[in-house]
Amino acid sequence: MWASLLDEPTVVVDGEEFDGEGIRWSLPTGDYSFAELRASTDARWPMDEPAVLTVSKPGGLSRGIHDVTFVLRVRMSYIPEELGALDLDREAEGGDRPMSTDNLPFGLGVSLYSYTEDLGVTMTVEDCIEDVADLGATGLEILGEGHIRDYPNPSTAWIDAWFSGNERLGLTPTLYGSWLDTRRFPGRSMTVAEGAAQLELDLRLAGRLGFSFLRPKIGVISEDLRVDPIWADAVQRNLDLAAELGIVICPEIHWPTVIKSPVVEEYLEFKERTGTEQFGLLIDTGVFDVQRYARRGGSAAFQMGTGSARPPEVPFVPVSDLADVMEHVVYFQAKFYEVDDELVDHYIPWREILDVALDAGYSGWFSSEYEGHRELYRAPDQLRRQHALIRSIAAERA
Repeated sequence: MWASLLDEPTVVVDGEEFDGEGIRWSLPTGDYSFAELRASTDARWPMDEPAVLTVSKPGGLSRGIHDVTFVLRVRMSYIPEELGALDLDREAEGGDRPMSTDNLPFGLGVSLYSYTEDLGVTMTVEDCIEDVADLGATGLEILGEGHIRDYPNPSTAWIDAWFSGNERLGLTPTLYGSWLDTRRFPGRSMTVAEGAAQLELDLRLAGRLGFSFLRPKIGVISEDLRVDPIWADAVQRNLDLAAELGIVICPEIHWPTVIKSPVVEEYLEFKERTGTEQFGLLIDTGVFDVQRYARRGGSAAFQMGTGSARPPEVPFVPVSDLADVMEHVVYFQAKFYEVDDELVDHYIPWREILDVALDAGYSGWFSSEYEGHRELYRAPDQLRRQHALIRSIAAERA
């Protein structure tokens, strides 16, 4: 991520608090004070690299075990500002490309985001990709910043290994997740030119790696996820490039946005106005959850800010709303939380979703995104359960 998105780092050691100005940061791009990080425009913290924080404390620490808490606020462009920055609180001791060869009427893939809790602890990126193939999926979705070594400039050796590995495992790159961090620059908004340049960078890298879809996570300006107004011009400036690369740009319809909303209307108006085939909707199936899921666990506790504001109350969305936009849907992020031992999902109505999508003639990708309990080893098991469930429903329809 851009280092300038970091806010208010605090380290607490045995009850003694040290604020940002007393902490130095060592990143792959250099050593910085917090003020220098905030003022930087090109410093990055690669998501697969550790940051080393040095705290100035006269006399240092005594020998023994110490309780350490680290709190960091991150300005997430796609989280409404009303909810504040995202707090990371960690405690410690000491397209036309081939799709599936399966007999399914659609492609079945996996987003590497599913392995968030295991990645870097029990699994490498390469381990996760191997697991995607092992569970029988044929599509591979990644996050550019999160899963590409040395993003945005991977080495030739890494790219060669990417293609040879996917060929060996029978995997097709599906969707590349990117960000338009509109709050990247403290004190001012991102310009259209800057947004277009960031989108161009990710489009070119996605094309180089063989992806057919790109999801730009665009900064938002309201609690219902209305996107920053620069998005339309930034995307339009890149439509010719997207066509040249064979990539469809697809913003994500994600809770708390509902299908019948100003956000979706804005996207559809853009598509109609431009007449482009390089733009469509990505539907995150979490929009259709039939009951809210209480997630537990995780090595990091995530909070939506520290103020009194909370996410809006959103009505449950009937799957029937999906039929109204299916002609514009180009990709499904098959979000799920838990599939039980009987292969029942009590949160996402898969049969209804598949019925609406397939009845509309959809034959694209369903890419699994596990967002259940953050516990080690859980994602690989849950992904297999979800795929078994989806396959069984498809078999019944056949």
